Amino acid sequence: MKKRVSLLTPYLSSSMGGIQNLSYFLFSTLKEQGVDVRAYSGKVDDNEKFKTNTFYSDAANSQLKIGYEIFKASSMANKKEQYDYAIALTWRLGLIAMYFNQRYKIPYIVYVHGNDIYPDKKTRAEKFLIKMVLSNATTIVANSQYTKELAAYYGDFSIEIIHPGIKFQEENIDVDDTSERRLFTISRLEKRKGIDTTLLALQKLVKQNKTYHYYIAGKGPYENKLKDLVRELELDKHVTFLGFISEEEKRDLIKNSNLFVMPSYEIPSEGSVEGFGIVYLEANMYGKFVIGGKSGGISDAVIDGETGLTVNGKEPEEIRGAIEKYFNEIHQQISHQKKCIEWAKKHDWNIIVRQVLELMDR
Repeated sequence: MKKRVSLLTPYLSSSMGGIQNLSYFLFSTLKEQGVDVRAYSGKVDDNEKFKTNTFYSDAANSQLKIGYEIFKASSMANKKEQYDYAIALTWRLGLIAMYFNQRYKIPYIVYVHGNDIYPDKKTRAEKFLIKMVLSNATTIVANSQYTKELAAYYGDFSIEIIHPGIKFQEENIDVDDTSERRLFTISRLEKRKGIDTTLLALQKLVKQNKTYHYYIAGKGPYENKLKDLVRELELDKHVTFLGFISEEEKRDLIKNSNLFVMPSYEIPSEGSVEGFGIVYLEANMYGKFVIGGKSGGISDAVIDGETGLTVNGKEPEEIRGAIEKYFNEIHQQISHQKKCIEWAKKHDWNIIVRQVLELMDR
C-alpha cells in the first residue's frame, strides 16, 4: 500500500529558488515515483501550478495567513483520510506537522535551512518554537553539514544530511569557440552573493585582459547598488545585467559561458548565509567549473579543486586569483569538466528522493 504524504511548503515554485525550488522538485519527483503525495503551498503564478494533488493559499505575502490556510486545508484532508507521513519544508510549517503528530500520531520530517534557523536573528519565542518542532520531529533533514551544525544550537538532535537535488540531464561538453572570457552569476541579487566583490576583482582583471565579460542574471534588493558600483568602477563595457531569465535562457547562458562565479559570504548581522547552493550543481551539470565562497554550506556543494574553487568572498584579491587560476590552469581541461558532470549527476532528484523515502521506511 502506498504511503499517503502531505508536503507543507511556503511556496511550491521552481522559479523562486531555494526552499521553494526544493519543494517543487521534491513534490514532483515523489509523484513520479508513485507516492500518494499532496502539497500545501502559498500563492504562486498560475503557470507554475500543478493541476492535481495541491492546495494553494489565496494569501499573497502574509506568512501567518498562508500558514493558517494551509493548516485548515490539510486538517480537512486529513479528517477524510489520515496521512501516513508529513514533510514540512520549514520549521514554521513544522508547527502544523507537530500538531498532527501530537493529535493523530502522524510522523513527520522537518527540513532546516541556514537562514531559516540562524540563531542570531531569532527571538526568544522563535528559538523556543524551533526547539519544540525539532524535538518532536521523527526526522530532521539538513541541506548541508553547516546547517546540521547550526541546528545543534537548539539541542542534541539526530540530524540527517540530504543535499538538495537538480533535474539532471546529460549534456554534451562544448568546446569554447570564443576569445571572450565569460563569467556569469545567476542568483537573487543580494549583498551576500559576493557579486560586489567580484566586480572589484573584475576591475583589476580587465586591466590585464580586455576580453573579460561578466553576465549577471537575476533580480533583487541589491540590484541598484550593483549597477551603481559598475558605473563607479567604469566597467559598463564589461558587465551585462540580464534581469530575470527563463529556464531556456538560463541553459543558454550557462552553456555559452566559461566560469560560474558566486563567492557568497556570511553576513551575521543580517542572519544571511548560503545554506548550500543548488546553482553550483546546475553549472556543474554543463561541465562548468565554479567559484564559491568559504562560508555556510558551500563546501558541501563545491569540491574544492575538482568541481570548483572556494575563496573568501569578502576578499576581491582572492576572487581575482581564483579566476586567473581557472583560465591559466583549468580552462578547457576535459578531466575537470567530467568531474563536474559526475558530481552533478550524484544529485539527480531521483537519487535524492530515494534517500527521503528511505527515511520514511525506517
